[in-house]
Amino acid sequence: MTTLLRQMPLFKPKDELSQFLVLIPVPEMLSKEVMKLKKAFRLKYGTFSSEHSKPHITVCSFLLLNYRTDDAFSLFRQRIEHVPQFELQVNDFDFFDESKVIYAKVEASDTFDFITSELNRSRQELRIRKNYTASITPHITVAKGLDKATFEQAKQEYLTKSLQASFMVSELQILSYDFKARKYREYSRIGLGKKG
Repeated sequence: MTTLLRQMPLFKPKDELSQFLVLIPVPEMLSKEVMKLKKAFRLKYGTFSSEHSKPHITVCSFLLLNYRTDDAFSLFRQRIEHVPQFELQVNDFDFFDESKVIYAKVEASDTFDFITSELNRSRQELRIRKNYTASITPHITVAKGLDKATFEQAKQEYLTKSLQASFMVSELQILSYDFKARKYREYSRIGLGKKG
Protein backbone atom coordinates (compact mmCIF):
# COMPACT_ATOMS: atom_id res chain seq x y z
CA MET A 1 0.00 0.00 0.00
CA THR A 2 1.36 3.40 -0.99
CA THR A 3 0.99 6.37 1.32
CA LEU A 4 0.91 9.82 -0.21
CA LEU A 5 2.85 12.46 1.64
CA ARG A 6 1.55 15.98 1.41
CA GLN A 7 4.03 18.88 1.38
CA MET A 8 3.24 21.23 4.24
CA PRO A 9 3.67 24.94 3.50
CA LEU A 10 7.02 26.28 4.63
CA PHE A 11 5.53 29.48 6.01
CA LYS A 12 2.36 30.12 7.93
CA PRO A 13 0.34 33.14 6.68
CA LYS A 14 1.38 35.15 9.76
CA ASP A 15 5.05 34.60 8.86
CA GLU A 16 4.65 35.95 5.32
CA LEU A 17 6.25 39.25 4.36
CA SER A 18 4.40 42.19 2.86
CA GLN A 19 6.03 45.10 1.06
CA PHE A 20 4.86 48.61 1.97
CA LEU A 21 5.40 52.03 0.45
CA VAL A 22 4.69 55.19 2.45
CA LEU A 23 4.20 58.23 0.23
CA ILE A 24 2.86 61.75 -0.06
CA PRO A 25 0.21 61.93 -2.79
CA VAL A 26 0.46 64.96 -5.06
CA PRO A 27 -2.63 67.01 -5.99
CA GLU A 28 -4.54 66.12 -9.16
CA MET A 29 -3.45 69.22 -11.11
CA LEU A 30 0.26 68.57 -10.48
CA SER A 31 -0.22 64.85 -11.11
CA LYS A 32 -1.74 65.60 -14.55
CA GLU A 33 1.18 67.90 -15.37
CA VAL A 34 3.75 65.22 -14.47
CA MET A 35 1.82 62.59 -16.47
CA LYS A 36 1.97 64.93 -19.51
CA LEU A 37 5.75 65.14 -19.02
CA LYS A 38 5.97 61.33 -18.86
CA LYS A 39 3.96 60.99 -22.07
CA ALA A 40 6.14 63.55 -23.88
CA PHE A 41 9.24 61.75 -22.58
CA ARG A 42 7.99 58.40 -23.92
CA LEU A 43 7.14 59.90 -27.33
CA LYS A 44 10.62 61.38 -27.64
CA TYR A 45 12.84 58.77 -25.97
CA GLY A 46 10.81 55.55 -25.91
CA THR A 47 9.43 53.47 -23.05
CA PHE A 48 10.84 53.58 -19.51
CA SER A 49 10.06 51.78 -16.26
CA SER A 50 8.19 54.58 -14.46
CA GLU A 51 6.01 55.81 -17.32
CA HIS A 52 2.72 54.54 -15.86
CA SER A 53 3.36 55.08 -12.14
CA LYS A 54 1.17 57.68 -10.48
CA PRO A 55 3.18 60.76 -9.43
CA HIS A 56 4.00 60.82 -5.72
CA ILE A 57 6.75 61.63 -3.21
CA THR A 58 8.20 58.54 -1.55
CA VAL A 59 8.75 58.78 2.20
CA CYS A 60 9.97 55.21 2.83
CA SER A 61 9.50 51.58 1.85
CA PHE A 62 10.05 48.36 3.77
CA LEU A 63 9.18 44.69 4.20
CA LEU A 64 7.17 43.65 7.24
CA LEU A 65 5.91 40.34 8.59
CA ASN A 66 2.11 40.27 8.25
CA TYR A 67 1.43 39.69 11.93
CA ARG A 68 3.31 42.89 12.81
CA THR A 69 1.38 45.28 10.54
CA ASP A 70 -1.19 46.41 13.13
CA ASP A 71 1.49 47.26 15.72
CA ALA A 72 3.71 48.98 13.17
CA PHE A 73 1.05 51.22 11.67
CA SER A 74 -0.42 52.00 15.08
CA LEU A 75 2.99 53.30 16.18
CA PHE A 76 3.48 55.19 12.88
CA ARG A 77 0.09 56.83 13.38
CA GLN A 78 0.91 57.86 16.97
CA ARG A 79 4.15 59.46 15.84
CA ILE A 80 2.78 61.24 12.77
CA GLU A 81 -0.87 62.27 13.24
CA HIS A 82 0.03 65.23 15.51
CA VAL A 83 2.39 66.71 12.86
CA PRO A 84 0.69 69.77 11.37
CA GLN A 85 -0.16 69.95 7.68
CA PHE A 86 2.67 71.59 5.76
CA GLU A 87 3.47 73.07 2.38
CA LEU A 88 5.84 71.60 -0.20
CA GLN A 89 7.35 73.53 -3.10
CA VAL A 90 8.21 71.95 -6.45
CA ASN A 91 10.94 73.85 -8.24
CA ASP A 92 12.22 72.74 -11.67
CA PHE A 93 14.05 69.47 -12.39
CA ASP A 94 17.13 67.57 -11.31
CA PHE A 95 18.57 64.08 -11.68
CA PHE A 96 20.30 61.22 -9.90
CA ASP A 97 23.39 60.34 -11.96
CA GLU A 98 24.02 57.00 -10.27
CA SER A 99 20.51 55.56 -10.79
CA LYS A 100 19.80 57.54 -14.00
CA VAL A 101 16.59 59.15 -12.75
CA ILE A 102 15.11 62.47 -13.89
CA TYR A 103 12.76 64.10 -11.39
CA ALA A 104 10.89 67.24 -10.37
CA LYS A 105 12.71 68.82 -7.42
CA VAL A 106 10.87 69.16 -4.14
CA GLU A 107 12.42 71.86 -1.98
CA ALA A 108 13.88 70.87 1.38
CA SER A 109 11.34 70.80 4.21
CA ASP A 110 12.00 70.50 7.96
CA THR A 111 8.59 68.85 8.39
CA PHE A 112 9.30 66.23 5.71
CA ASP A 113 12.64 65.51 7.43
CA PHE A 114 10.89 65.26 10.80
CA ILE A 115 8.34 62.76 9.42
CA THR A 116 11.07 60.57 7.90
CA SER A 117 13.02 60.65 11.18
CA GLU A 118 9.89 59.73 13.22
CA LEU A 119 9.16 56.79 10.92
CA ASN A 120 12.79 55.73 11.19
CA ARG A 121 12.59 55.91 15.01
CA SER A 122 9.47 53.74 14.85
CA ARG A 123 11.29 51.30 12.59
CA GLN A 124 14.18 51.04 15.05
CA GLU A 125 11.81 50.58 17.99
CA LEU A 126 9.98 47.81 16.12
CA ARG A 127 13.28 46.35 14.87
CA ILE A 128 12.17 46.47 11.23
CA ARG A 129 15.31 45.70 9.26
CA LYS A 130 13.95 44.11 6.10
CA ASN A 131 14.87 46.33 3.14
CA TYR A 132 13.92 49.59 4.88
CA THR A 133 14.66 52.52 2.58
CA ALA A 134 13.95 56.14 3.50
CA SER A 135 13.84 58.98 1.00
CA ILE A 136 16.71 61.39 1.66
CA THR A 137 15.87 63.66 -1.28
CA PRO A 138 12.13 64.25 -1.67
CA HIS A 139 11.26 64.24 -5.38
CA ILE A 140 8.63 63.36 -7.99
CA THR A 141 10.04 60.90 -10.51
CA VAL A 142 9.53 61.74 -14.17
CA ALA A 143 11.65 58.98 -15.73
CA LYS A 144 13.79 56.16 -14.35
CA GLY A 145 15.33 52.93 -15.62
CA LEU A 146 17.01 54.83 -18.46
CA ASP A 147 20.01 53.66 -20.47
CA LYS A 148 23.06 55.91 -20.28
CA ALA A 149 22.66 57.56 -23.71
CA THR A 150 18.97 58.40 -23.16
CA PHE A 151 19.69 59.67 -19.66
CA GLU A 152 22.49 62.00 -20.80
CA GLN A 153 20.39 63.44 -23.63
CA ALA A 154 17.24 63.87 -21.51
CA LYS A 155 19.22 65.32 -18.59
CA GLN A 156 20.42 68.22 -20.76
CA GLU A 157 16.88 68.86 -21.98
CA TYR A 158 15.30 68.82 -18.51
CA LEU A 159 17.88 71.18 -17.04
CA THR A 160 16.38 73.87 -19.31
CA LYS A 161 12.74 73.09 -18.41
CA SER A 162 10.80 74.80 -15.66
CA LEU A 163 8.12 73.50 -13.29
CA GLN A 164 6.80 75.54 -10.36
CA ALA A 165 4.11 74.37 -7.96
CA SER A 166 3.24 74.31 -4.28
CA PHE A 167 0.71 72.29 -2.32
CA MET A 168 -0.36 71.43 1.21
CA VAL A 169 0.38 67.96 2.56
CA SER A 170 -2.53 66.77 4.71
CA GLU A 171 -1.89 63.01 4.82
CA LEU A 172 0.46 60.13 4.13
CA GLN A 173 -0.73 57.27 1.97
CA ILE A 174 0.38 53.69 2.63
CA LEU A 175 0.42 51.20 -0.23
CA SER A 176 0.86 47.44 -0.01
CA TYR A 177 2.37 45.51 -2.90
CA ASP A 178 0.13 42.85 -4.42
CA PHE A 179 2.62 40.21 -5.59
CA LYS A 180 0.00 38.37 -7.69
CA ALA A 181 -1.20 41.45 -9.60
CA ARG A 182 2.33 42.94 -9.51
CA LYS A 183 1.18 46.37 -8.44
CA TYR A 184 0.65 48.50 -5.34
CA ARG A 185 -2.78 48.87 -3.74
CA GLU A 186 -3.88 51.31 -1.07
CA TYR A 187 -3.54 49.87 2.42
CA SER A 188 -4.21 52.87 4.68
CA ARG A 189 -3.81 56.61 5.17
CA ILE A 190 -2.47 58.67 8.07
CA GLY A 191 -3.98 62.14 8.34
CA LEU A 192 -1.84 64.97 9.65
CA GLY A 193 -2.94 67.52 12.25
CA LYS A 194 -4.42 70.94 11.58
CA LYS A 195 -2.59 73.47 9.42
CA GLY A 196 0.57 74.76 11.10
